Amino acid sequence: MLAVTLMRHLAVEMSEPTLPSRSRARMNQILIIESDFQIRRLLEHWVEEAGYAVMGDQTEAGAGGPDLVIAGLGSSSTRVAERIDALRRAHSAPLLLVSSRFRRGLAESHTAARHLGVQAVLPTPFNQAELMSAIASAQGA
Repeated sequence: MLAVTLMRHLAVEMSEPTLPSRSRARMNQILIIESDFQIRRLLEHWVEEAGYAVMGDQTEAGAGGPDLVIAGLGSSSTRVAERIDALRRAHSAPLLLVSSRFRRGLAESHTAARHLGVQAVLPTPFNQAELMSAIASAQGA
């Protein structure tokens, strides 16, 4: 389902004009850590379309740091707590986790994520509006 959504949005991306960008100095910088290339591209597209700046990689993030980190946990990761701890040590910014491990409506997922120092979680699959809501939640808006 997410792959179909990705293909639709990439097709739209090619046909729609891009939104005017704000000054990068005033935009929130978002670092996206996602191993799946297609999902990463979709996240980048949605985030940039909303007016945020996407940081290229962790090296770039070191020069001032991101305002938010969006990280995919992946479904095969068996050491979720260790992965989250490593992300928390590497980044002082709020952390938004994206994973199929989280389920909609399960308070336990949110409670566990917050206990580990994560500001918000987003279960997959999700749409653009849900991503924007999760970003606002992670940033305390």
